[in-house]
Amino acid sequence: MSNMNSSEQSRRFAFFHGSLKRIVTNSTFQWFVGLMIGVSGVIIALLSYMQDRSDVATKPIDQADPPPSVEHSVAKEYYTLIEHQSLFTQEARTNLSVSFQNIEGEEFVSLNIAPTGKDASVRAVFKGYTEEFTSSSGIFNVQVLDIDYRKRKVAIRVSRKK
Repeated sequence: MSNMNSSEQSRRFAFFHGSLKRIVTNSTFQWFVGLMIGVSGVIIALLSYMQDRSDVATKPIDQADPPPSVEHSVAKEYYTLIEHQSLFTQEARTNLSVSFQNIEGEEFVSLNIAPTGKDASVRAVFKGYTEEFTSSSGIFNVQVLDIDYRKRKVAIRVSRKK
């Protein structure tokens, strides 16, 4: 190859360049490259989705007697908390929110109780957990009725302590 003169090198380069240009401008080649890019994008999106969902547990939930949601509750003492969405209870004058945690494969839920004008508290909770808290309108209990790890929702009941 080193014995090639410059005109031979130029001729070979021109041949290679012309061949490459014909391949790249071929509509079938362009269609194929577009298809491969599209398929690669779908595969990357699916892998990303599967990775994001891999930490969501599929723990079974007792379906015997599910609590009514906010929309169906007459007394409005039953609530469904969705992860990272704060809910304000008027009677207790308190903001409630939940976040789902996973530490070294151990799943749990953190319940944030923030009464108006009082210090907030965060507790790791489980189904059946009850916490007493004081707000500006009295003393209340919050009870965890159900935890749906798949849908990232927690059903609770807030009641005034008697």
